[in-house]
Amino acid sequence: MSLKIFHLIFTGFTMLLFLFLGVFYSIRYYSSGETLELMTALISIILASATVFYGKNFIRKYKHLSNL
Repeated sequence: MSLKIFHLIFTGFTMLLFLFLGVFYSIRYYSSGETLELMTALISIILASATVFYGKNFIRKYKHLSNL
């Protein structure tokens, strides 16, 4: 597995983790109503979208590298 493929897989798992945390803390916010959980959910969702943006830029920048 190349470093490029590993990087893309790691970026994908990071995005899924941030998305999971965003949903998890959103559910906790609706049950408890604490502001800290709302802020954590919003930050996690923002970081998930930033990770998608990073992944797209990485693919565009390094598409000339082989997948070996």
